[in-house]
Amino acid sequence: MTRSNDNLELILFGWLDALRRRDPAPIVPHLADDIVWQGLRSDLVCPNRDAVVDNIRSGGQHRRRVSSLEVTGVDDQHVLLAVRLPGVTELYGETIAGDIFSVFKLRDGVIVRIDEFKTRDEALHALATATALHEPDQSDRGDPSINARVAVQRAMVERVVPILNVSDIAESFAWFEKLGWRKGFEWNPTASEVDPGFGSVESDGAEIFLCRGGQGGRGRGPNALTFGADGDETADQGAWMAIWVDDVDAFYERCVTEGLDITHPPSDEPWGVREFHVRHPDGHVLRISQAR
Repeated sequence: MTRSNDNLELILFGWLDALRRRDPAPIVPHLADDIVWQGLRSDLVCPNRDAVVDNIRSGGQHRRRVSSLEVTGVDDQHVLLAVRLPGVTELYGETIAGDIFSVFKLRDGVIVRIDEFKTRDEALHALATATALHEPDQSDRGDPSINARVAVQRAMVERVVPILNVSDIAESFAWFEKLGWRKGFEWNPTASEVDPGFGSVESDGAEIFLCRGGQGGRGRGPNALTFGADGDETADQGAWMAIWVDDVDAFYERCVTEGLDITHPPSDEPWGVREFHVRHPDGHVLRISQAR
């Protein structure tokens, strides 16, 4: 097993279990005396092991809201932890979008630093900087595969989340609920606004962001169909997305029952899938597909 795998297991089965139980005892041997745990704000910092232990014991109400985790062993010194907190839009006075991203730095199986970030981009930038500054071991120098591996690690794609431009976030939440998705989070750009300007919907680990009036185009075309002899796949001005399911016909029946706009019925296509199309009111077309 590589050091990267060892570090990943330490975070997954040691650190996270200590937080869950509020019992730091099992993880204490793996915390450096001078460990620093830097929170979302500069003043939110645990400057040593005793402070980190106290933080683990005290817990936090937001930890009860965790719905999913993503742990990535980036290299022999760094682990990225993504924590999903549905509906949590504020933490310690900081606005978040339902996620916290933590970058762990380890040395020989000991955690020496933890840095928390609001967004994946911020965390990945910090990781890229840390990886770029990391000197290979003496035994690695001269090995071209080391630099190549580091470059690949810096460019690693963790997740892709589409963003749909919608006219009304709340109405889009309701539309996706008819499709079987659930609301993830909502966010108001300013305190004076009543209606959310950004949000997300989720289903079985998949996620779609929704932006009111921006970040892409929208617009429903005059076409009734999107495929077939009488269809027009260019008329709608929104995004098209392929969503893969385990039973395309069951999803179709649900959409029919909910009265959604079906623009292409379930069909066995020559490219090896069975799919149908359902159109969002803002002109986004979802290709609900199943491999044949």
